[in-house]
Amino acid sequence: MLVRVLQGLFESFARFGLRSFRSRISSEVIISYRTLEQIKTAFLNAPIESGGIIGSTGKTVDTFYLDEDNHNYDCYIPDTAKLNAKIKDWTENGISFAGLIHSHANGCRQLSNADKQYAIEIFKAAKRAVYFPIVTVCNDDVILTSYLIKDFKLIKDKITVTEN
Repeated sequence: MLVRVLQGLFESFARFGLRSFRSRISSEVIISYRTLEQIKTAFLNAPIESGGIIGSTGKTVDTFYLDEDNHNYDCYIPDTAKLNAKIKDWTENGISFAGLIHSHANGCRQLSNADKQYAIEIFKAAKRAVYFPIVTVCNDDVILTSYLIKDFKLIKDKITVTEN
């Protein structure tokens, strides 16, 4: 079922320039302070198992979009129509899709089996590396753990915050 839900999203990623970020993916996530703060604020106020997408105009992740109305308490299922529209808008404005982000409950910072399957499917559709950050909220503290999907492998990433 997960693969069916995501198929439309993957097809749109290919149409809207997903591959343009290929040369900018590195073995660490470089994220702007402003974007990190947007992510923290969004997930502090969002229900668990919420999600969204991240984007970049260069080597730094500097764009975030929360898929506000599409969550449940078991898993995050992207609103493909809404995300496709956002990715199209980003592409038209020079922003490249860099990955998907979602939250986990109870401080769980590891990828679930469903997350791993999801990440591999994204990699197959994208035909290049993408980021897959997990957000956990514990006692009003937001923790971001990033994974990179590259060559069918999931690699836990280092996160570097820049001032830009």
